[in-house]
Amino acid sequence: FIRYLLFAGISAFIFVFIVYGYFKTRKKIYFVNPFSLYNENASFLVKSEEFLLIHSFKNRKVLENNLVLDLYSDNTKSLDATVKRKNKIIQGLNNKFRSTFGGELVLKKTDEEDLRQVFYVISKDVKLLFQD
Repeated sequence: FIRYLLFAGISAFIFVFIVYGYFKTRKKIYFVNPFSLYNENASFLVKSEEFLLIHSFKNRKVLENNLVLDLYSDNTKSLDATVKRKNKIIQGLNNKFRSTFGGELVLKKTDEEDLRQVFYVISKDVKLLFQD
């Protein structure tokens, strides 16, 4: 009988550990529409400029810096103003995401071969589902 209890206890512990590991490592799913980003627990409103950036990730996993700059470029503004606007939008979106869900949404990475080249990716533990 003691062997049975020992076997059952170890089996239950292993099962709980595996289930905990599965739920801890799986991607969290977030739904995106033109007005909000949400999951089953919380949501926040998305500005049109922020939605433009998020929607650019619909068909791509990686966005180069030049592509993101083209999204916000304006012929009447200088390149410095466009870069500042882009950085402000990404920072604001990440601040909203962090305060609502915790963690970062858009990550800035550098190319390993050319450190001057910057690109943006969605965090690896986030999966976006678009509702157009």
